[in-house]
Amino acid sequence: SEPLNMELYFYADDENREDVMKAVNWLKSLTMNDGKSAKQRNVKIVMGKLFEDEIFRVVSVSPTMSHFSSAHGWLPLQATVDIVMELDPDKNMTIKDRRK
Repeated sequence: SEPLNMELYFYADDENREDVMKAVNWLKSLTMNDGKSAKQRNVKIVMGKLFEDEIFRVVSVSPTMSHFSSAHGWLPLQATVDIVMELDPDKNMTIKDRRK
């Protein structure tokens, strides 16, 4: 397996601050399999040409939330999310695949 670790940042745009939790929960949902023994969902990362031929499996999502407000139901103003993914290729990769 070939891991990919990313750190993502979310900041509330809405006055009610629900958008930060929505983003965090959406990412967490990618690690779930709805009670079935199937693998987690695969994702495609679109960042120019960086990952154009790769598909990843989301392994874990670890949020750190901050700037809570009682006036907003204790929802966070921001969150930093550490996400761990693994390459999930359609075929076994070779040295040539990495060196092209």
